[in-house]
Amino acid sequence: MDVSEYHPDDWRNVRDRVPYGPVRFEFEDWRRDQAWHLFSRARSDWQEEHGWPGGLDFVELFQQTVQLRRRALRAEGGLSPTA
Repeated sequence: MDVSEYHPDDWRNVRDRVPYGPVRFEFEDWRRDQAWHLFSRARSDWQEEHGWPGGLDFVELFQQTVQLRRRALRAEGGLSPTA
């Protein structure tokens, strides 16, 4: 992941082609999001190439990915326990 790809002005409102206001997606949030996408992509590629332990298919792998993401969000306090 190339952290030089993050530009705060990409995450600000734009008026007349000029960024303004607060950054809506902070660097740490962007980095976490990039890492998650890289992990998910690599996990899916592995599953397509080698299959998955326990014989999971793509749908089951996706369900596990959603469960992992929900657990991570709950741990960060960003998701209610009932979601």
